[in-house]
Amino acid sequence: MNLQKHWCRSQIRCEILLVSDTMLFQKKGDNNMLSNAVYFVSFRLKKGASVTEFLDAAKKLNDEYISKQPGYVSWKQAVDGETWADMITFETMEDLCKFQEASNNPSELAL
Repeated sequence: MNLQKHWCRSQIRCEILLVSDTMLFQKKGDNNMLSNAVYFVSFRLKKGASVTEFLDAAKKLNDEYISKQPGYVSWKQAVDGETWADMITFETMEDLCKFQEASNNPSELAL
């Protein structure tokens, strides 16, 4: 995920190593219609990276940048052993795609 990798590297000098490709999908709502779109990426922290610093940086990134994007609904982070996952939910697939485009532009990340 370019967004997190660039920001994390510049803020606390920890790198994340991508484990899987980013997946985009839409969830079905109660009426079986497509509703929110979810941005999912899994990764591992670089060996020796501080988990505490990473969590602080990830929260700051969400609070100061991701949550301010149009259509943002929620951000969840999970960990299983050494594999981490971010799940960012947006109102529509269009909102998610705009976020993804903006995330590939490092100048957007000047926090």
